[in-house]
Amino acid sequence: MLKVPLRDVDASLKENGCGSRFAIVTVDFEPAAAFELVDATHPARSRQEWADGVASTRPRLSGGDDLRAYKNAFADAVRQELGRAAVKVILTRLRYHEVDSSERAFVLAARHTARELYRRVPCRLSRPVRGVRVRDAGVYHRGARYAAGITVDFEPADEYAFVSTVDSRRVPKDHVATVREVFHEEAGGQSVRIVLTGEEHDNVLAFRFRDVAHQAVSELRAHLRPAE
Repeated sequence: MLKVPLRDVDASLKENGCGSRFAIVTVDFEPAAAFELVDATHPARSRQEWADGVASTRPRLSGGDDLRAYKNAFADAVRQELGRAAVKVILTRLRYHEVDSSERAFVLAARHTARELYRRVPCRLSRPVRGVRVRDAGVYHRGARYAAGITVDFEPADEYAFVSTVDSRRVPKDHVATVREVFHEEAGGQSVRIVLTGEEHDNVLAFRFRDVAHQAVSELRAHLRPAE
């Protein structure tokens, strides 16, 4: 996928305010025959290293259970995002905050990692991919069931485009808008046409479609090849 290494790629997440998310992540990307993830991190030497660029926080210096959990969350999410790509991902820096960090924050940092790779490596589809269906379903804590799903086509194109052909009288506009936003964020720099051909919803709000759309993006990336 890569011809030359990409060094010191920042995939950090710093969101302040209610529901803060904090995950400091730096990676290198190297050419490889298949996906590989290497942990090359080392302990921070000083509190200031943890606190760079963050106001009114008190980052933790040592690891323990939190650090292992965050590294595992990041590793699992990176494998999900890039596991079918021929690239070596080297985790060179990981820092977290004792209050504002969470496993979810490092899952999102893994998504940023994949986004940064594909932003730097323009890719194309060699042929159309039809009928890609992804779905998220489960049960809320009070027993009510929910479901959210989409069906999409991926088509080769000269530039990025997103088109919806679903029935606007049946499908809430904010569901389509959420899917469009995710594809634009994650694949907006690729030469591909995304066609939303189907949508399923049962007892869900629009935010559920973010994770569904991210699953579809992962399917898209499995079919992308570097542009010549």
